Amino acid sequence: MARRIIWSEEAQNDRRLIFSYWNLRNKSNVYSKKLNGQLNKTLLVLCDFPFIGKPTQKIYVRSKIVLDYLVIY
Repeated sequence: MARRIIWSEEAQNDRRLIFSYWNLRNKSNVYSKKLNGQLNKTLLVLCDFPFIGKPTQKIYVRSKIVLDYLVIY
């Protein structure tokens, strides 16, 4: 069964802030592009295999590490 990712408004803002931070810090968007690519690859895998993430203390909530960031879904 195909699933899709629905981003919360807070998560969208956090993602933008993370990319902006790295763009300003590195004076380049190379790392941001790498991070975005890795994040997208992980999200595609999570759509197909949602139970590969680590369970959290909250029921039906899992987490997955992507580079230095934690994706909570």
